[in-house]
Amino acid sequence: MQSLRTCIIAALFLFTASAAQAVPVTWTLQNWTFNDGGSASGSFVYDAGTNTFSDMFIATTNGSARTGAIYGSVINGGDTAISAVPFDGFPSLLSSPNLMVMFAEQLTNVGAGVVVDVFMGQEATCNNAACTSLAGPVRFLEEGASVSSVPIPAALSLFLSSLVAFGLVARRRRSSGLAA
Repeated sequence: MQSLRTCIIAALFLFTASAAQAVPVTWTLQNWTFNDGGSASGSFVYDAGTNTFSDMFIATTNGSARTGAIYGSVINGGDTAISAVPFDGFPSLLSSPNLMVMFAEQLTNVGAGVVVDVFMGQEATCNNAACTSLAGPVRFLEEGASVSSVPIPAALSLFLSSLVAFGLVARRRRSSGLAA
């Protein structure tokens, strides 16, 4: 009976540990400065399992070429690039600001503290309703821009540590003969 409990605890631990790596990751912007003196700050969530973005909030500031904007909707993206606009695009994106970024490496769901450099980034204006072409004024991200992954949520860490504690208590009870 106690080997069954041990197997169940081990299976639960392995399941939660693998689930932790499948959790979507929050990425924060680091050193985003444009060539016109403006900057960008914010974050977004990327889920590599479903190749989707969510919870985007990126704010750009005024520079000499463009005024700032707040981006909250991804119109096109994947593990190496993202194209965002301030709103969902209904009924048209014509003349809307657009932030397009290409990453030097793939974004993943792996752990905290991962840094991915920006290969190229620009802020421009949508030139048609679907924002498939861009127009000026255009400004470009300077070298040194990157995104970094945020640590695993505290609730998940607490859950995993609680699971380990329950396993240790069950083991101690078995070894002292208190288990029923």
